[in-house]
Amino acid sequence: MSSSLGNTIDNLSPVTNASGQANVELTANVAGEDTITVSKPGVVSGELKINISDDNFTLTSFPDSGATEINLNTSQEFLVHWDKGKNIPQANKAINISSTRGSLNTNNVVTDTNGDARFTISANNSGPAVITATVAGGGSSAQISVYFIAIEANTMTLQAAPVTIAVNTPDSEAEQSEITAVLRDSKNNLVKGKRLDFSLEDVTGGRLFPSSAVTDSFGRASTVYFAGTSSSAANGVKVTATVVDTPSVTASVRLTVAAKSLFVTLGTGNKIEIDGPTRYKYPYNVLVNDANGVAITDTDVVLSVLPLAFGKGYYFWDGTAKFWRQVMTTSPACENEDTLSRDRGDDFNGILDNADEDRNSNGKLEPGNVATFDSGGVLKTVETDANGFADFYIVYAKEYANWVEVQLTATVTVTGSEGSGKRIFWIGGAAEDYTNEKVSPPGNPSPFGVGNVIADTEDKNGNGILDGDEDGRILFNGRLDTEDLNGNGILDPGEDGTILSHVDQAGKDVFINPRVGELDTEDADGDGVLDKGEDINNNGLLDITYLRTCDTTE
Repeated sequence: MSSSLGNTIDNLSPVTNASGQANVELTANVAGEDTITVSKPGVVSGELKINISDDNFTLTSFPDSGATEINLNTSQEFLVHWDKGKNIPQANKAINISSTRGSLNTNNVVTDTNGDARFTISANNSGPAVITATVAGGGSSAQISVYFIAIEANTMTLQAAPVTIAVNTPDSEAEQSEITAVLRDSKNNLVKGKRLDFSLEDVTGGRLFPSSAVTDSFGRASTVYFAGTSSSAANGVKVTATVVDTPSVTASVRLTVAAKSLFVTLGTGNKIEIDGPTRYKYPYNVLVNDANGVAITDTDVVLSVLPLAFGKGYYFWDGTAKFWRQVMTTSPACENEDTLSRDRGDDFNGILDNADEDRNSNGKLEPGNVATFDSGGVLKTVETDANGFADFYIVYAKEYANWVEVQLTATVTVTGSEGSGKRIFWIGGAAEDYTNEKVSPPGNPSPFGVGNVIADTEDKNGNGILDGDEDGRILFNGRLDTEDLNGNGILDPGEDGTILSHVDQAGKDVFINPRVGELDTEDADGDGVLDKGEDINNNGLLDITYLRTCDTTE
């Protein structure tokens, strides 16, 4: 690179960047028309012509040439000076004056014999301004940036961001809130250059730093509140800011230091997802927030899903409602056998500790851990997102849908505070699996048994004859009594309650079973009426015989 006038170029052989560009700086030592040439072997050269003036055209504040801040409603004088060549003043020259803010005493000035011209400016509103002086008719110009400032404090606002923070651990001060004051005068102008003192009312061990600050061009001054190691009451921390030279101008803001994970909420939707031909996925989420509803983010939540109860029964097609209707033959439901040990410490340990737990004597615990999480296992850890939520699935085989009751628990511990939530529900199935008459739904019958011992018969050996030891298994009446009208071993619709009654001494029809022990009647008071509390199997009928089917493998 070269200059035709010999002006200085800071780098005569620059290297282009990734965009093919290179920057250089030209120092104008010689006035006139200069030609800047750039060339490279094998490439067409380029030229740039520029006019370099020997004008000395300046704009400064007066008498203090460094004054760039102007108090509101105060006039500030400025000086324009113009000379050429060897300090030759340019007298009687018209200069145009403009400003982006404030009021000028004139928009046009004329230089005197020294090449000087003066004007003043003032403003009644705060903010930055650019003042420009330009030779009339075009030519040299100069600019200066100034700032009009308000100096009389009248009102102040004080804000905290955020207003709720968590407690800190003894070795950390990560939990903090920025406290910002904004100072204005009586006409709402921002006040710059005022010192504010900050004070704290706090019993949790928190602190402020710094204790004082000066307002900037935007009227702002800030400090930082660092939370202590214990939580506060709601709005229990108070920070106050006061203008040092105007103590009557003050403002306060309140904060809350909340222990984390105070509330844990579990929730789900209204649709169970099908996960292939054999499994369901039950969508759930957990929300963790504090006493003020502020989300607790990036926090681990420990989940568990354990069975509480199971049921026996079957489904039958309801032609009117057009869906497979469930018949639960165990009521109340059968308790999880892993909770029946006399030692409460053995609950949910997955071990058949003693005979007390094996209620139906089949050598295993029922129902077992049939529901797990999408990651596998009955325990899972999830992390809350920026809104305090975490999503997950409960997964189980289709055949267990509607037959197992589970308890879902979510627990979180943060900085010494613990929160938990739980839901108890029967794991369900997808509706579309229960609306096709030609396709039996999953879990029909229940994987734990039909539980149809009420479809009892006196015909133990199945020969259709009332043998000598069979009468009285239901009624001592000289007949072969059975509800199982079609002999299929299942209590079908229409069979329940079909065994004939006998007449008691008062002449009432009474469903009663003289055998005591193995088979009992629902008619507890013997009045022949299905009274409140007697319908043990919830079928709406007064059954002659009833045996709690949780005690059997049927």
